Amino acid sequence: MGFSEMLLLGVVALMVAWLVAPIVGIMRARMRRARGTHSPGAPILAGVSLGLLLLAWIFKWLLQHDPGISKVALLNLPLNVAWLWLALRANRAANEKLAGAPAPSTR
Repeated sequence: MGFSEMLLLGVVALMVAWLVAPIVGIMRARMRRARGTHSPGAPILAGVSLGLLLLAWIFKWLLQHDPGISKVALLNLPLNVAWLWLALRANRAANEKLAGAPAPSTR
């Protein structure tokens, strides 16, 4: 395999990982909230993913003069926002558990 094929494969792998990461993060945040465990890296990863999505949209807008959002970004935006929100809620539930307060229900 030449360099161009490896580069294309790498770009496709990054795009798939970028789409799958919020789904995995949402599932892990739900499990962590139910267990009451803390993960300081989860909100950071969710924030970075959301920031990269918004940065890509801004660059597309500036370079192509097209303010429209792509279908992939339109799918990924709510997933990233949900991932960030659930990661923050899971960490808050873990902090309340450590403080001795009753944890909120998982529903």
